[in-house]
Amino acid sequence: MTMTHPVDVTIHGPITADGPDGRPLRIRCPHCRAATRLTVYGTLGSPGMLMCPQKHHFPPPPYVDPVELLRQVDALT
Repeated sequence: MTMTHPVDVTIHGPITADGPDGRPLRIRCPHCRAATRLTVYGTLGSPGMLMCPQKHHFPPPPYVDPVELLRQVDALT
C-alpha cells in the first residue's frame, strides 16, 4: 500500500531539470517568468503543480515528470 501525504515546499533558489536536449534548464512561471521562490505542491504519488511568488499556478513544463518532481521535492524535507 502506497502512503500519500500533502507536499507544499517553497524552493528559494532556481529549480532546474534536464531539458529535451539534456541540458539543465530553469523552470520558470509561464505567466511572469519568475524562476526563484517557486512552490511545488500536491499529494505525493500524484502530479505536482507549481506556484510562483505572484500566485500564478501552473504545471511543470512538458520535459519534467510531474509525479517525480513532487517526489524529489518531498525527499528534500
